Amino acid sequence: MEDAEIEHGDAPIEGVPSGSDRVLTRTDRRIHPIVVYPFTHPKNTDNLKELYAALDKLCALDGRYFRPITVLNRQTMDRVATAKMSQTQAKEARKRFQEFIDAEIETRSDVRRVWCVDTCQMWVTIYLTHKGS
Repeated sequence: MEDAEIEHGDAPIEGVPSGSDRVLTRTDRRIHPIVVYPFTHPKNTDNLKELYAALDKLCALDGRYFRPITVLNRQTMDRVATAKMSQTQAKEARKRFQEFIDAEIETRSDVRRVWCVDTCQMWVTIYLTHKGS
């Protein structure tokens, strides 16, 4: 990056001293973690469980973090059951998915069910609905 590019993005920020050693000095701000749920529900959910356990720890520390928001696309819910499954298998897959969401995700975050064409639209949807929170 050229120096001119760096200087251009070096606009003053409220609560941050100017200069090369910028440090955020405001302590009244809180972080709102947002998780975009995977488009395809994974067969092995261990990584998701670890992610939410880590978020639990962060949120319990010192009040700097809000309860996380999980963005769950309607297409993910619909893709749990495939056309190759029998009706019984599809029903069981949907049931296991909903049980996982109820037990692991909704107990640890605020779930926002959305209908979006892609991940970008999911981010925009959350930004617009939580702007100013």
